[in-house]
Amino acid sequence: MGVRDLDLDIGIFGIRGSGKTVYLSMLVYDIRRNYSTQYAVEFEEATVRRYVEDVIEKITVHQQWPDPTPLGGEARIEFAVRRVDPPIRLRFRSVDLPGDIVHELFIPGADGVRFHNPYDRRRPKYRPYVEIIESLIDSCTGFLFLVDPHPERAMLQDAMIGNLIRSIIERRGGKPRDIKIPIAVALTMWDQFNGIDPEEH
Repeated sequence: MGVRDLDLDIGIFGIRGSGKTVYLSMLVYDIRRNYSTQYAVEFEEATVRRYVEDVIEKITVHQQWPDPTPLGGEARIEFAVRRVDPPIRLRFRSVDLPGDIVHELFIPGADGVRFHNPYDRRRPKYRPYVEIIESLIDSCTGFLFLVDPHPERAMLQDAMIGNLIRSIIERRGGKPRDIKIPIAVALTMWDQFNGIDPEEH
């Protein structure tokens, strides 16, 4: 696939509060502000567009960080970036899951990792979230992991990233050398900016 016909679905993973919503919202803001003559941002759902625009307004106008996704809820962000000539299409997809569910699914317990345990995966408490994660894995052709480098979050992030990469490999061929899907990891520096107002940087 050449640069003239680039077509990628990019799944973005990160634990709650790692910066997924801020990253995606500011990506939309930057494209609209600086590259609107070359690229178009397209939302399939109006509710997602309004959610992203509210986050952009809170950061750029009110100089405030958006609130973290509620512990009992989830937030989905999906949009496409298109250029006509040469044709480029990048679709960004992210799902923010409840922090307690992520912890229980990926931190090893007495019976191993629940995300890979057939019994736990089918339990009503976890099954919907396992299906959401695997749907994202199956539908994407590239992955970006956002990592908050704060030491207190290292164990959960390492466990989640390691198990998700294992799942990507298993569902796409079973051997690391056979996987041709791009996987990237980005440090968000959220540990440095979490206590600072957006206007200060």
